[in-house]
Amino acid sequence: MKMEAFPMRMIRMFRCFRLLMSVVLFVLLTGVPVRAIELPPIPELPGETAEENELGPSTESQPERALATGEFLELCKNGSPEEIRSAIERGSDVNAGDNKGMTPMMCAVRHNKNPDVLGVLLKAGADLEAKEHKHGLTALYFASWNENPEVLSALLKAGADFEARDNYGTTVLMHTVSVNENPVVLALLLTAGADLKAKDTNASNALMYAAGSNENPDMVVALLKAGADLKAKDENGWSALMYAAALNENPKMVAALLKAGADIKEKDNFGNTALMNAARRNENPDVVLTLLKAGADLKAKDKYGETVLMKAAEFNENPEMIGALLKAGADIKAKDTAGETALMHAAQWNKNPDVVLALLKAGADPKVKDKNGKRAIDYAQENEKLKASPVFTILRNASK
Repeated sequence: MKMEAFPMRMIRMFRCFRLLMSVVLFVLLTGVPVRAIELPPIPELPGETAEENELGPSTESQPERALATGEFLELCKNGSPEEIRSAIERGSDVNAGDNKGMTPMMCAVRHNKNPDVLGVLLKAGADLEAKEHKHGLTALYFASWNENPEVLSALLKAGADFEARDNYGTTVLMHTVSVNENPVVLALLLTAGADLKAKDTNASNALMYAAGSNENPDMVVALLKAGADLKAKDENGWSALMYAAALNENPKMVAALLKAGADIKEKDNFGNTALMNAARRNENPDVVLTLLKAGADLKAKDKYGETVLMKAAEFNENPEMIGALLKAGADIKAKDTAGETALMHAAQWNKNPDVVLALLKAGADPKVKDKNGKRAIDYAQENEKLKASPVFTILRNASK
């Protein structure tokens, strides 16, 4: 609507009203029917046209609107510094987050490879230490995912708190060595003063995080050169070697730790060796084979008498792990302190029926009973995944 047309419309409305009142007065005084009265046309004011009132479209340019929060967050992920600056000038809030607590700064440092974007956001008042809701991560944590180390470097130069901890006590250093394979980011944090010996709520340190999650063995090598403690253990008695054996599917990580002097015979608080933890949790048989080639004891047992094969049968859903252990010489007939065999462990706990099938094909005896008189088929009654599989019928028929 054109503002200059507004007075014209007011004058026109006043004239209409005055004319209408004249007609009403005339009717009241003369008694002439309203239908008989012909109203004269209302003259247009000089210069007044249809385009000048509310019915006509405005030709004036409107100011660009501010982006919605979600739109601005997306722009921060991939936009240029100029585009982001323009959005801020139009009213976008640099500290407005989504329902997960993700702020423009977090989105930028997580995805945008241009470190200059940080300067734009910081100049506009972006909060470096805001935390997202679920884990309590600050922008510096999210920068550890960025492929460009300069982004993390820019945050550190801007004063981001490298000693911050998330809801689980995880430091920025621990998080970074878990997800970033570039040793340069490690050097940046260590140079800034990050604590190499810090521990989370489970007493895990940065070396353990790298050993368990990072695909690049050079990261643990760099940590060890910087002074990381290879012998440190968490609250469960797990060392960096156990983290690598159980959680990292790259066998080179285990090899790097063994080369550095990790103890292959050590046990955790439950009597499990690195080999046992690998057999139970790691789905890559090559990790187990790497440990075996390095001298890991295939016949070792935990405090409950469970063997390496039993550990694999119990929880590892990759049937190839069973084959690898049996080929290496694992005893399929061995029993734990309760008299249970690997087949019984698989029948009761494993969610993949093919593991039970692999043991049966390898010669496991389904008719053997434990100290409570139970067979594998009896334990299978407690395993819903197995009961819903054709393997259950195979096991039941083999148990007769």
